[in-house]
Amino acid sequence: MNARPLATEKGYTLAELLVVLVIFGIVLTLTTASFNRIVLTSGQTIRSSETEIEGLIGLEVLRADLELAGFGLPWSFQNDIVYSEAASVSGTNKPPDPAPYNDAPNHSPRAIVSGDNVGFNHSDYLVLKGSALGSSDASRKTSYMTYGPVVRATKNGDTDLRLGSLDKAIALNATTRSGVGTRELVMNGAQFFFPFDSLGHLVQNSPAFLPKALNDNYLVYGLLDGDSSSDPAAPFNRADYYLFRPDDINSRCAPQTAVLYKGILNPGGSFQTLPLLECVADLQVVYGFTQDSRLNGTIDLHDDKVTGFSAAAATARDIRDQVREVRVYVLAHEGKMDRDYVYPKSTVPVGEFGHGSLFDLPAVIGAKCPARQPDCWKHYRWKVYTIVVNPKNLN
Repeated sequence: MNARPLATEKGYTLAELLVVLVIFGIVLTLTTASFNRIVLTSGQTIRSSETEIEGLIGLEVLRADLELAGFGLPWSFQNDIVYSEAASVSGTNKPPDPAPYNDAPNHSPRAIVSGDNVGFNHSDYLVLKGSALGSSDASRKTSYMTYGPVVRATKNGDTDLRLGSLDKAIALNATTRSGVGTRELVMNGAQFFFPFDSLGHLVQNSPAFLPKALNDNYLVYGLLDGDSSSDPAAPFNRADYYLFRPDDINSRCAPQTAVLYKGILNPGGSFQTLPLLECVADLQVVYGFTQDSRLNGTIDLHDDKVTGFSAAAATARDIRDQVREVRVYVLAHEGKMDRDYVYPKSTVPVGEFGHGSLFDLPAVIGAKCPARQPDCWKHYRWKVYTIVVNPKNLN
């Protein structure tokens, strides 16, 4: 039986095949280009989101510390005192020297102090002081002691110092001196801290730190954990905020940007450093001052120096009475360089009320751009983060 022949034996011509291949190639090229664009855009979006999350977390640490500035800080001393703070730092490729912001060896500590345009890219250097600004568990705990037939203290709780823990603490006597309210540091001679032992051991070993009169109400603030091998060098903890560019900075960061660090003062004068935010170009601090020493006093003056209405450097009392607002501005960029993006401005105001800085992107960032792309500064998404705090623990 013979096979039935095909209805037609006509096929595709070479020209038709070439046309199909060209069309297929065009479609494939467009699809690939679109996919690459989606990948690049997604990558930029992911990196921008990472920067945003990183910024929110890091700057929340700064905001919380601003709220805690002055917490558990002595206003006066019962006896003559000698304490130590930050050791001096010098040399190239080092953070700014922290020593100029010391109140040691015997002055009442200032809750907030800063250096104006002393850091990387003429950024500010911010220093906060208070018992709760340490890294130990004890620094976030408090108690109180009252006078009576038996000295009493708070019961155990998550935020209470535990009797018998031996956590190293200070006691402040909320009293008056010459008709002026104060929080006087209770001392035993020159010693200003004591182990928060059981009441029986406190009576036996540290009687100088216990209430002695009916109207004595001692506020107790932890500084270091009981198992710490070091003793407190000062009757407070301290946190410094500054910009520094390390050698191993993230490669996605623009030239001439740095890392925002938090430095926690160790008893020996050195710092435990924590990176908070990468790719930062500037840090500026602006204060709001009042001439009304009441807590609800309206703001009469803004300045980027913590001098307020004082003719000379502000004292601890000046800061307590006058500072009602602290504004921190951080200039950073989101994600990495995007060649298809152009930042619309060449200067960025980092601050308000005529204070802070007008950051010149071409002059500062552009000066470090590679020769093959001298305008690299404009291909970053620059953003100013603003933190505004009305500190409640100063006064």
